[in-house]
Amino acid sequence: MKKTATRTRKKKANFAFIDNENVNVSVKRLGWKIDWAKFRKWLKEDFDVEVAYLFMGYMPEYQKMYDFFESIWYTLIFKKVRQGDHVPNKGNIDTDLVLHTMIEYSNYHQAVIVSGDGDFTSLVEHLANKKKLRCVIAPNKKRTSDFLQEATEGRFLFLDGFKRKLSYTGKPAWKAKKKQEEEPFWLE
Repeated sequence: MKKTATRTRKKKANFAFIDNENVNVSVKRLGWKIDWAKFRKWLKEDFDVEVAYLFMGYMPEYQKMYDFFESIWYTLIFKKVRQGDHVPNKGNIDTDLVLHTMIEYSNYHQAVIVSGDGDFTSLVEHLANKKKLRCVIAPNKKRTSDFLQEATEGRFLFLDGFKRKLSYTGKPAWKAKKKQEEEPFWLE
């Protein structure tokens, strides 16, 4: 009798693509701050996110904060920030988020898009049509594009419904001296 080898195929992980400015500004308008460590753990536990890309503008004076984000298992993607007397500090990351979502397309099972920005509607429609969209997580319903919500085919969550679970309650951890962890914090 001939034996046949059976291969077990490992399921690809989900990736998150996070619009940092959209999340920060929108949540602050609601009167609270997000705890980024709790948020990362939530993405892992509830959405099977192994890789979380955090898109943000780069300003050298915030290097300690960037180091903190990396220590809690975010992969940072920076955009140069235009600075000047008459120019607000802004690092428009929309095209970078779309580009990285497509560059990594074959490496993830499904994507979690974290933003309420309607500029991501075409990306979300494409991911949904190809069965590559896990969900969209937006900061709040009031400031979220209707088109974006429609494109998700019902796979949509609002962070304001998770305020109690994800709210930041203490001193910014990135301002305290912290040793980088060897293992992801969710394995402790």
